[in-house]
Amino acid sequence: AIWHRCGLRQGDPVSPQLFVLAVDTLGRLFHRAVELRVMQQLHPRRTIPTAVKEILQLYGRASGLH
Repeated sequence: AIWHRCGLRQGDPVSPQLFVLAVDTLGRLFHRAVELRVMQQLHPRRTIPTAVKEILQLYGRASGLH
């Protein structure tokens, strides 16, 4: 885990790399939830399942991205 107290300065060269790490983690959370049959693959015509909302909330709390 990477912990920091302040955000990165705008234009910091590390910023895009940290964003990619965070988004990759989000993708892995969804993939794992599908593997464990906690949720089904998303479909544009279906309502958003509770599991998806919970994963997004967890991701938001962990990453600070909302």
